[in-house]
Amino acid sequence: MIIIICLFFLFASCYPYHRFPLYIQQTHQGYDVCIVLGSPSNTDGSLSHIQKQRMDHAITLYQKGSIQKILISGAAVANCFIEAEVMKDYAIAQNVPEKDILLEKYAKNTYENLKYAADLCNKHHFSKIIIVTSGFHIRRAGFFAQKFLTDFTFYPVSEKENQRYFITEYLRMWNTLYYEWKLK
Repeated sequence: MIIIICLFFLFASCYPYHRFPLYIQQTHQGYDVCIVLGSPSNTDGSLSHIQKQRMDHAITLYQKGSIQKILISGAAVANCFIEAEVMKDYAIAQNVPEKDILLEKYAKNTYENLKYAADLCNKHHFSKIIIVTSGFHIRRAGFFAQKFLTDFTFYPVSEKENQRYFITEYLRMWNTLYYEWKLK
């Protein structure tokens, strides 16, 4: 009986990785907009390590001319600092013109990040979209992106992340599946 339970958990643990496919392409040029998914700021309002990584990648794409606009998504979730505003301030400090930055300041989770960002993309008639997020976050973000966007790809900030993020993300994927099932 214990063997059957162990086998169940072994196979069940593979399910989220098949349910949440990767959406990564090698070309990173010719995009209308780059959506940068938020992450909580530090408690003092400064840019967190994850925010900096994501913004550095978006800024690099912008400086290379691969994207025309940067759309930053994220509300104040873990503290009183609005993620999108903290990340915008960093982009401006890195010489990205404010006119090329769009903010979505209401999303409190990945689902809302992509839903609200997709609404803004539709409003501005953006059709080619690249999404910047952490490598550990791509599968879950892709699950939601395919619900709201048609032509998109991901640009992971890193394939190798701290293992603790993968464990947390794995649990969040199961939580996502539960809520998807519950909404049906």
